[in-house]
Amino acid sequence: MARLDGTRDAPSAVPVTSGERGLRVAVLGPLVVRRDGVTVDPGRRGQRLLLIRLLLADGHAVAPETLCEDLWQGQPPAAAMPSLYAHVSKLRGVLEQRRRGPRDFEVLVTEPAGYALRVPPGGRDTVCFTEALTRARRELA
Repeated sequence: MARLDGTRDAPSAVPVTSGERGLRVAVLGPLVVRRDGVTVDPGRRGQRLLLIRLLLADGHAVAPETLCEDLWQGQPPAAAMPSLYAHVSKLRGVLEQRRRGPRDFEVLVTEPAGYALRVPPGGRDTVCFTEALTRARRELA
């Protein structure tokens, strides 16, 4: 699984020759984010933790209060909410490629219940792994 200690494993702007399109996130091993085949740096520790936490929610919204509790391991500082907003803004800068307006987000979205991450199933290595495992088990049966 991806390390939660904030270390950086993926080099920035490394081209991938597979012809990948769109956003792809890998957490089985080092945390790696690729946009259109180029590895991008997801940011500092706070942004990386936020990304992993939202990936764990599997597309469901997570309340800001819950994110603060989780990101600061049950002990959020007094300025946790403004820090969370800064992490969201910076992570959006990495993940969002095309926007029509200042609040028109497609990947890291704000919903009434909180923040949600919209990464297509084929863009998450955990989903690809689970699907491959299911196919292999079916073949062995």
